Amino acid sequence: MALNLDSVGKKIGPVSKDYTWKDAILYALGVGAGFSELEYTYEKDLKVIPTFSIASIFDFLSHIGINAEVNLAGILHGEQDLIFHNPIPPDGKLITESLNEYTRKAVRKEYASLDDFLRRWSSAEKKQVLFEELESQGVLLDALAEEVGKKQGKEFYTGVPQDGYPDVLDKYRKEMAGHHWDVGEDEEELFEFAMHEAQYRDYKSGIAKTRFGNELTKAIELANSAKLAMQPLPEALKTEPEKPRTPVDADMREILSPAKGRIYYNLFDEQSEYSTPGDQVSPGNRLCYIETNAYIDEIISPYTGQVVECMIQQGASVKKGQLLFTIKEIKNEPKKKARVKKG
Repeated sequence: MALNLDSVGKKIGPVSKDYTWKDAILYALGVGAGFSELEYTYEKDLKVIPTFSIASIFDFLSHIGINAEVNLAGILHGEQDLIFHNPIPPDGKLITESLNEYTRKAVRKEYASLDDFLRRWSSAEKKQVLFEELESQGVLLDALAEEVGKKQGKEFYTGVPQDGYPDVLDKYRKEMAGHHWDVGEDEEELFEFAMHEAQYRDYKSGIAKTRFGNELTKAIELANSAKLAMQPLPEALKTEPEKPRTPVDADMREILSPAKGRIYYNLFDEQSEYSTPGDQVSPGNRLCYIETNAYIDEIISPYTGQVVECMIQQGASVKKGQLLFTIKEIKNEPKKKARVKKG
């Protein structure tokens, strides 16, 4: 009888089989387990021999014979690969189906739809509770994660994440030695420098102290001006309506407010900002400061070019996404090669 090649890749089942501890012990005795393997033949703390899972659902072989139109008596050899993610329990039900299909069915017992699960996920303060719920439904989370990783060509890293980064402490250690800076007890200063490089340099150079002094002076002046604090804000300091935007050409770039807050120029009297129309700016140049309810941060230019418009006055409130500046970007054009005339 010719083999039916159309059966290749065809799904069989699922085939299922309910079993008890008696079946597991009978199988163990059948394959030769004796007094020295009591863990497989005694019901107390019983362990199940892994190959029991194949023998118990061997009915699937008849499905192969029917679909492939092959005489099972003529099969000389067959083999199966088994991957166990958990020990086989002494009592249970064996099912032949894919991990994805099994997971889908298990989840649907608890959640009516994907939207239902996502709502539960979003509302759960501790995601571990959901993981425990899924495991209680029989979902093999580790196995599922491993299978998804294989499909995406990735594998889970179980080491220490820091091991994947180069050790740069020697670089900072040498620089501190060159400046005669003390690394501190247990190298605390060294770690502080490595983790907060810019802030540490400002601290050592005195810039941070100057900035703090200016900020403190301004705070004292505001505290001493209680009368001004009780007065309504001048029109210029109220939320400023957006000015009409100028027509934007291909090289015009807009700088928008990253958050709701108040805009300040030269907040700490540095006098080093590029915020006046006509100023030439480069990437990294500070344009202004923004003060929100939570922080004070710099707004910097990501472009090389010229400031065309400054839309916001000193101290004015802005909304998130409001236009602050327009900058005409200047791009470096590649040099043209000179043509050489042939004689």
